[in-house]
Amino acid sequence: MFQTSVEEVDQMIVELTSTEAIRSEVASLSKTWIKNVMSQPSKKNKDARRSFEYSKKKLETYLLWRKENNISELVQANILGTDKEFLEDVAEKSLYWYGVDRQGRPILWEIFERFDWKNLNTERKLKYYMLLFETIFHVMPPEIDSVCVVAITDGIPYLRAINKPRFFFDVAKLFTKVFPDRLGGFYGLANAATLAVFQLLKPVLPAKVRNKMQFYNREKMRQELLHNLLPEGEDLPDFLGGSVIHDEEVIGTFSRMISSIKSDMKRNQGVFIGARADKISRKL
Repeated sequence: MFQTSVEEVDQMIVELTSTEAIRSEVASLSKTWIKNVMSQPSKKNKDARRSFEYSKKKLETYLLWRKENNISELVQANILGTDKEFLEDVAEKSLYWYGVDRQGRPILWEIFERFDWKNLNTERKLKYYMLLFETIFHVMPPEIDSVCVVAITDGIPYLRAINKPRFFFDVAKLFTKVFPDRLGGFYGLANAATLAVFQLLKPVLPAKVRNKMQFYNREKMRQELLHNLLPEGEDLPDFLGGSVIHDEEVIGTFSRMISSIKSDMKRNQGVFIGARADKISRKL
């Protein structure tokens, strides 16, 4: 990533706020994420930073999408537990936030064998994904700007993946169009269905997203999570052969899920900041 000054970030906020159509949504952005978006390499020249105008357009697109879809109101309804469909999706326990990685980023667990593939309502499931992400962005500490995803993909039907891949394309779009530069890392189990889907997605995924998506056999994935993702000393969840049980009450009740992940991010905030500072000082 390239350097972006505090002054440039402030100027971006000023210009976004000057656009009446999105003014009310600008407060949803953290300065850390704005800086992250602005600091990425140019699509045409990897040795140069994105232009100010290109970054501004990406942020404007996101803010317009938020406003048009009433995201602020929907997020609040989810936190208060007033959206019946959303609560039913939470109770399925197939997609949920649980714990943080070594950089303090929240982890989304995708347990595909718990999906009701036979009765899958794509639009509703995409809405659930969208609101999961928007709610976590709402409660993130200012210095955290991305998330990690662990995908346990055993349960994806092969024929569904090959013959009806639109669902997976739409989920991928969340990271490429709606939530730019939010994916910190993706760890997926490699099997026939996931590799087939990934091959279909590769031509439409930006290289920076594609390069963050890694697929492993079960044993290799266990090692990657233990040594590169989970905080030191933390074991794997039981469904990957470890001793950690993801609390059913937490992952099946949205208010508890969010309260738990907020607590994890806050508890580890000082630890991760201190570790980064120590790493920087050693380099100096």
